[in-house]
Order: sequence, then structure tokens, then C-alpha cells
Amino acid sequence: MGNISIHSLVENQVKMLKDLAPVCLFAYKRKDLVKQTIEALQLNYLSKNTELIVFCDGARDKRDERAVQDVRLYLSNISGFRSVKLIERDCNYGLSKNIIDGVSRVLKNHNKVIVLEDDMETSSYFLKYMNDALNTYSNDVNVSCIHGYVYPGINFEKPFFLKGADCWGWATWKRSWDTFEQNASNLFRELKQKNLFYDFDYDGSYPYSKMLKHNLSGLNDSWAVRWYASCYLNDSLTLYPNKSLVRNIGHDNSGTHCSETDVYDIELSNSPILVDKINIEQSLVARDQFKYYFKNLEKNVVKKFIKKLRGLLSASGIIL
Repeated sequence: MGNISIHSLVENQVKMLKDLAPVCLFAYKRKDLVKQTIEALQLNYLSKNTELIVFCDGARDKRDERAVQDVRLYLSNISGFRSVKLIERDCNYGLSKNIIDGVSRVLKNHNKVIVLEDDMETSSYFLKYMNDALNTYSNDVNVSCIHGYVYPGINFEKPFFLKGADCWGWATWKRSWDTFEQNASNLFRELKQKNLFYDFDYDGSYPYSKMLKHNLSGLNDSWAVRWYASCYLNDSLTLYPNKSLVRNIGHDNSGTHCSETDVYDIELSNSPILVDKINIEQSLVARDQFKYYFKNLEKNVVKKFIKKLRGLLSASGIIL
């Protein structure tokens, strides 16, 4: 009996390792950051059994060509994964097109995927949490996304659900990605017709609808706000961890879409996060905590800016 039990456990372990979601990584020209991202990922418990697929965007102009080539050269020599596949774009796709095309391409051959950008440092338990959650909720069509990051100050004992989707170290299934509406106009129109802007914006605490409107006019090209809106309008949910397994290291003013700030900084979880089956419903307590964080976000940014400005002026002999 004991031998049968051990044999069964070994079979289940082998099956689980063969069924791991591939990691889809998007890179451009920031070698130092992508190196940190890869090195953290290599320390993950499941990295040696995980397929890594990297989409390297092409240079926008001649000024970026050297940096893009440096990134590609570095990535062509990495190891520590079951396999590494590089897709090198022959022109500049831009972040939005690169991600949408890349995720869609991977999901033609897989039923699930884990997605990272080149400025995401992960906990060594990131891959385990993402795969556990993908497997636990694989048949629950009301769950659209698994997320690895949670804002500072969010306090929960276990993972929780919120309506919509998110974009800093995330995972999804083909069934969910197939519902992604790329047309911002369609999304904006439906939100307006259903009078959902206030709720969509977390009761006015964060300007998601403004971001979507700017998407229409070409002021931004955010794929993430369209992904959030698509899942929100489908009444589907994202599972968030109670402690963050992802840290965004790109807020150093080096990225195309990020400015310098530390208001999103967190400490990575140094222990595994248990994924249990919980009720598939939005946590109103978590939603309130997100609202509180969003409402104080702008205040904290202004305070930090003033503090930094005072420091610079003081160093120059000017006292405020």
C-alpha cells in the first residue's frame, strides 16, 4: 500500500512538471534589468522544468540598435530552464503589439501562459504559485487571470479575488485570452452604455476610464487597460496573492512607459503562498483596500517629489 502511494505521488509529480505553463518574457533594450529578471527567475523552484519564450522587440531607431543587440546577445546565452526560445522582431513592434502578438502566439500551442516583462524581479516561489493557481482554477471560467503582484499595505492571510485583470507578473488561459477585446472604442462604448465608469475606476479612485479614453485618441497604447476592461466587462476575476511575488524594478526612468518612483515598491515574499480553492467572488474588503491605496497614491507621489526637490535645493545651498 505504501509503495503504491509513493508510486502515485511520483507519477503525479512527473505529470505536474510536464504540465507547467511556459513563461513568456518581453524584452527590449535594458540589459541590466532583463539580467536581474532572468537571474531571479533562474532561482525559482520550477525554473529548470519551465519553458522560457522571449520576445525581443526591434530597435525604434539607430540609437537603440546597440542596446537591443546587447540584450539579444545576453539572452542567447542563458540557461537554467527546460528550454529557451528567442523570437527576435525584425522591426519595432512597441510594447503593446509585442505583448498581444506574443501571448496570442504562445497560446496557439499551449492552453496557459505566464507573462513577465523585462523589469520584473520575482520571488523564488513565483512559478510555483502561478502554476498552482493556474491548475486550481483551470476549469473555472469566471476566473480570467492570476496575478503575482499586490500593492504595498494590502493585508490578507490568503489570496483573494478582484474583478477584472492585471499586468505585473500575470498568467492566463487560452479560454480567457480569447475574450480579450483589442478595440478600445468597443470597450469604452460598452462601459459608457452600462454607466460603469465610476465602478470601473474603483469608485473614482484611479483613472482607468481616462486611460482607456486616451487609448482611443492615441495618447497611450496601453494593452493592459484593454485587458482589464475586457475581463471587467465579462464579469471575470483575477486571483491576487496576499504577499507580493513580483517587484517592478523598472521605475527608474529607464523604461518607455514608466517614470521614476518607489511608491509601488514592496518586499518579495520569502515563503511559498498556499493556493486553496476559495469562493469565486470579488473580495469587497480587498477592493476597499485598493481604493484606499489609489486615493493616497497621488498624495504620496507629490510628497516624495517635494522631499526630493528640497534635497536637491538644499545640496545647492537653497533652503525652503
